[in-house]
Amino acid sequence: MDRTPPPRLLLLCAALLCAPCAVPSAASPRADAEAPADWRLPLDSGPELDAWLRDQAGRPTPFDALPAGARERFLLSLHWGSRGLGSFDPDILADELPQPQIDAILRLFGDAVARHAPRSRAPQARSAGMPPATDGISPLERRYNDFYRSMHERHDASHAAFAARVGERFDALLADAYAAQALRNIDDRHLAMLWNAADQVALLTLQSRHVEALEAVFAESRQRSPDPPSDSHLRTLRNVLLASQRFADARRLTDRHPAALSPLPEFIAPRPAGSAPAHAVWRMSADGSRLTAEPLDLSGTRILVTAGCHFSVDAAADIADDPLLGPAFAEHAAWLMLPPGEEDIDAVRQWNRRFPRAPALMVADRDAWPMPGDWPMPQFHLLRDGRILETVTGWPGGAASQRGALVAMLRRAGLLDAASP
Repeated sequence: MDRTPPPRLLLLCAALLCAPCAVPSAASPRADAEAPADWRLPLDSGPELDAWLRDQAGRPTPFDALPAGARERFLLSLHWGSRGLGSFDPDILADELPQPQIDAILRLFGDAVARHAPRSRAPQARSAGMPPATDGISPLERRYNDFYRSMHERHDASHAAFAARVGERFDALLADAYAAQALRNIDDRHLAMLWNAADQVALLTLQSRHVEALEAVFAESRQRSPDPPSDSHLRTLRNVLLASQRFADARRLTDRHPAALSPLPEFIAPRPAGSAPAHAVWRMSADGSRLTAEPLDLSGTRILVTAGCHFSVDAAADIADDPLLGPAFAEHAAWLMLPPGEEDIDAVRQWNRRFPRAPALMVADRDAWPMPGDWPMPQFHLLRDGRILETVTGWPGGAASQRGALVAMLRRAGLLDAASP
């Protein structure tokens, strides 16, 4: 389960969104109700969830605990796979509910999903049993939900087009809410919504106005609370600063909060930030203390791997141990990860310690490469002079067919001898 699932096409559960009466209001006397026992659980698909919601109309369910707007967003966030629920937005549950109610909702989808329950960040008063702030949807929350919906409508031709569209929707729906006075006039629940919206749009567009919106919410949160900012907020803000190449500001934030933020490497950019060559990467030093920007030569025949998830780690380990693929990848492949801030720098350090012959390179700009900008992982691209000829996708554990597909692709490109086993 992704910690922060990327925007993607997600299933709409029409039974709840189009028929609110199918789920009782948060004023129900059993807001922490367990799932009724007269239905086969877990729910393994969107149609099953729709049918379950229709069947439970008028009865208490775990969804009762979510305010109406949050319930709508949670259902928008569900993405189904062939084996059940594939992803969901954990922040919605963490921001709105105490832990027992989070667990009750996720148990509907099985133990494998429930194990990924986020830790509650709900206010203490609500954890003590108080009902949610409202079961209605305020005008600001409606605008936020409309923006949230746009994040999950993936009909764009490219990642760049998606980022541009989402940025335009943010500007149209929410930009005015980030004025200092407007932020002072809203409650903490709505402030959390604006934090999430600014985080999402800033990482997508890297536009200064969107990064400044996130900084404005951070500043307002600091004004409201005498406590230090949460580790998660600090990491989020630093990631956005890194992704937008505001390295000095990211370092100052790190220096102010050393207990929450790990040390940053030195960024060495021979060219001014933002003027990197088309296929620029950040190469990490062996000790992890420096990241140096440099061009990656795509002339001739090369293998580029888009990496970053645990399946990518499995692939790198299997290929490194493979007597046929290992040497070919060591000579011809580059393992590419997303830019600093979009990819965790500490994860790159760990990768490079484990795979010194297949070091991870962080790209400077994901949209400057011939691969899809949404960066599916892992994908193995065979290139000749910068142009993709073939692609092999995925690395399911123990699948000999995937190894065979890679071997065949490399043989066709002349990177493996045809007589090799």
